[in-house]
Amino acid sequence: MSPLSMPIAIAAALTMGAAIFHALVYVRQSVRKEYLYFAIVCLLMVLYDIISLNVYNASYPEQATYWLKLRMLILAPSGLALVWYLHSYTGHPDKRPVYFFTAYFSIAFIIGVFAPGGLFWMEQVPVLQEVHLPWFGPVTFYEFSLSYFGAFRYLIRILFIAYFCWVTFWYTRHRSLRKGLAMIASFMVFFIGIANDSAVRLGLYDFIYIIEFSFMGVVMFMTWQLGNQVVEALVVRDQLEESERRYRLLAENISDNVWVLDMDMNFVYSSPSVKGLLGFEPAEVIGTSAYGIMTEEGLSRVQQELLGGLEENRLFPEGEVRRNLIIQLIRKDGTPIHTEIKAGFLYDDDRNPVGLVGISRDVEAQIVAEKALRESEEKYRRVYENIQDVYFEADLDGIIREVSPSIRYVTQYTREELIGRNIRSLTVNPDERNDRLEAIVSQGRINDYEAAFVDKDGAIVRASITAAFLFDEEGKPRGTAGTIRNIEDRKRAEEALRDSEIRFRLLAENATDVIWTMSLGGAFTYISPSVERMSGFPVEEVMKMTLDQYLTPESWAKVQRSIARELSSDRAFNAYPATLELQQYTKSGDVIDVEVTSNWILNEEGQPVGIRGATRDIRARKKAEREKSELEAQLLQARKMEAIGTLAGGIAHDFNNILHPIIGYTQMLMEEHKGRESTTEVLDEILRAAARAKELVSQILTFGRRSSEAPSLVDLSAVVKESLSLLKGSIPSTIEVKATLPEADGGVFGNSSQLHQMVMNLCTNAYQAMKNMGGVMTIRLQKVSLNGDGGALAPNLPKGYYQKLSVSDTGPGMSKAVTERIFEPYFTTKDVGEGTGMGLAMVHSIVKSHQGEICVHSKLNRGALFEVYLPAAPGAWDEKAKPKAKEAPKGKKERILVVDDEPQTLRMTKRSLEKLGYLVHAEESSLAALDHFSNNPDSFDLILTDMTMPGLTGDVLAQKILAVRPEIPIILCTGCADAGVFRKEAGLEAVKFLQKPVDRQVLAQTIKEALAAGSA
Repeated sequence: MSPLSMPIAIAAALTMGAAIFHALVYVRQSVRKEYLYFAIVCLLMVLYDIISLNVYNASYPEQATYWLKLRMLILAPSGLALVWYLHSYTGHPDKRPVYFFTAYFSIAFIIGVFAPGGLFWMEQVPVLQEVHLPWFGPVTFYEFSLSYFGAFRYLIRILFIAYFCWVTFWYTRHRSLRKGLAMIASFMVFFIGIANDSAVRLGLYDFIYIIEFSFMGVVMFMTWQLGNQVVEALVVRDQLEESERRYRLLAENISDNVWVLDMDMNFVYSSPSVKGLLGFEPAEVIGTSAYGIMTEEGLSRVQQELLGGLEENRLFPEGEVRRNLIIQLIRKDGTPIHTEIKAGFLYDDDRNPVGLVGISRDVEAQIVAEKALRESEEKYRRVYENIQDVYFEADLDGIIREVSPSIRYVTQYTREELIGRNIRSLTVNPDERNDRLEAIVSQGRINDYEAAFVDKDGAIVRASITAAFLFDEEGKPRGTAGTIRNIEDRKRAEEALRDSEIRFRLLAENATDVIWTMSLGGAFTYISPSVERMSGFPVEEVMKMTLDQYLTPESWAKVQRSIARELSSDRAFNAYPATLELQQYTKSGDVIDVEVTSNWILNEEGQPVGIRGATRDIRARKKAEREKSELEAQLLQARKMEAIGTLAGGIAHDFNNILHPIIGYTQMLMEEHKGRESTTEVLDEILRAAARAKELVSQILTFGRRSSEAPSLVDLSAVVKESLSLLKGSIPSTIEVKATLPEADGGVFGNSSQLHQMVMNLCTNAYQAMKNMGGVMTIRLQKVSLNGDGGALAPNLPKGYYQKLSVSDTGPGMSKAVTERIFEPYFTTKDVGEGTGMGLAMVHSIVKSHQGEICVHSKLNRGALFEVYLPAAPGAWDEKAKPKAKEAPKGKKERILVVDDEPQTLRMTKRSLEKLGYLVHAEESSLAALDHFSNNPDSFDLILTDMTMPGLTGDVLAQKILAVRPEIPIILCTGCADAGVFRKEAGLEAVKFLQKPVDRQVLAQTIKEALAAGSA
């Protein structure tokens, strides 16, 4: 064994003991990382020494190379462990050098193992060295020569030594000189190893023993130094445990929560009272972050006011600063709680902060109380500044010392204008203040004392004063304080209410409607005197009655249903008044129709305690409604007739277009075959049939004529004939019709359409009464004279001549009850679907509108007789006195433009006019006719046009032609029965109208007259 191995073996043994000692200390105090790192450093240096033993005892170059490289490799983790030991021991805040050396030693270790020239690759061959050691004589061993990479490692070692010196200087200056010496000693462990290796390389073999034995001394010193710290720590721990026992006993028995945090704000300790404060068990919070139970606002305040402001202060030594904070913490159930925290830093002997200690107290009730106090103060401040009532304070002389801003609502003065003024200057009667003071002295205070003030504008304002004395510390009055309320509006409202009560009483006692109030049980509590006028019951008698006695059973049930519906509804009471139509009894036992409008009487809670309302007699309104229904029924019937008239007009138009060529061609044939008796007889029959068809179309138009036509002289006999002709196809063959009509003197002044409708309804009612059994319907018209009293048949007619129309049937007749209601709208005795009940009601209305009278006579199984009396028109008709037909006048080659959209009618009219001597141009299109005329306006002497055509109707065509040539004669053929009315409405007074189908002679005569008028 080489003599070089002896000091190394001794150093390795001592270093191994130090490593085991520090490892055991770390096991007991795992938070002290520096013990772990120093133990690692010592173990690595032991390994270094063992490898050095093998280097010095190598017997051949390859073996020496392996151990030399392994020794260089072990220096990298040794340096790495020493770097982290320094950082953990000193706690220096700058970690950048630590990261640098960590990176270097890690890379150096990896290169030493895997890179070329590393552990498994021979880059250099060791050289056998022989030296002469003190006391041992000559010694041989292998050694690498110095290379560039070795020089770089020496440079890094120098940097590391510089970093170590700088950290040691900083720690010795800022933390602890004594601990700094221990750190220097720990450095010497690494430094001596380097120095030993360097001494061998530099040939300073005389120093090897000195260095090795110095290393042993340094290790022992470091071990002693760190062991001494452990002993001191154990003593301090015992003292702390005793102190902790006392403080723990205190902490665990107070309601406030005592806690300790480390510098990372993690709980190290928490007293059991945390359960009552936050709901956590102590074990649940220890080791967790305090930030987790803080609100964002609380976290911000802790960081700014505690962590940011106490680095240089200590909590528990006397005279040191403490910090009190009120922050919100979060309970275990998630609810926030306000706590007051008294806290500060814990420091070690070197004034380094190692944690925080503090006390948390529940101040939620205090915060709530303070908030309530602030809100109360704010509320009363707002009340003081915004209340309508005025608060004031005045001294015994009446000088205003304080007054609320609301004084402006009473006097128009501002607060600033009144402070310092005498309150007497504001009152109408200044002596009233003495009276008020006397009242306060005698009663202790005054309540609602009414006084009059003069406002800033000179107006008088009435107010109510409530006041009492203010006392000084000796209990003597020093002034008065109270409130002033503006009661001007209330006074006016009271006066208005009195006036309103008087008016209401006058209204209630003189109103036609009955005004009343009643309890929920139906008993009247008030009813106006008008009840006697309506029902005959005096007020006293009604007040003893209940509503079910006053109303009919049906109406009482209706009221009960309405009340139940209102009470069960979700709608607010009195959302709108209820209106019911009811029936009530009168004192005489009759039943009358009334309308009741009512709403609830509500108490302060909004619950109904009674009912108030008004009852109106609606008998007149009901009668008016019935009359209105009759009028509406008549209007409906009139509209139906108007619709039928429109339909009839369309049918008549089509019939006229068919009849027009038939009549025209037949008349032309009769002229051509004049003298041929056999032929003319046949043609005459055709004309008679066409005339009957023409008369039928005329009847249809008359039936469909609008009821708004102006009254005129009407032959009632002809109306009856036309009506019977229209009904002929509807009357069953089992019914015989007998008509007795005068040939003349049957005229009345009226509306022909309505009279047609009257006759039709009477005849229809008569034959429908006999349709199942057959019988005889008799119609008779005669002129009668009434002497003024009307007799028993027509008692309401004045003296004069009347046309009496009688319509009777031999049907089943009617009872008296049916006869009394026969003219009511919608009343019918027919089966469902066989009548509307409006026929006879319309008849009654038409007769009344013609100032006539209708009477009905009937008995069961005796048939029925309806007699209508209408004022007779003066004069008479002579149906036989008709003008004789003249020969159709001829033309003189006048030019006529004929327009008609019916080709047959157009050809017949063209041919007929040409036979009369006219030059005719025919057009089927009204647009083409207008275009032709516009291009040749002087080429025609007369225009003959149809009315109903596509494109342009006849009236529009006439207007456009007159716009081109105003003086040209125009004849317009139409199927409209009211040609005169239409001519005026269309502004075509100068245009002649002919009713289709047009007789050839009438057409010729009309053309002749029109041409003559146009040339005049």
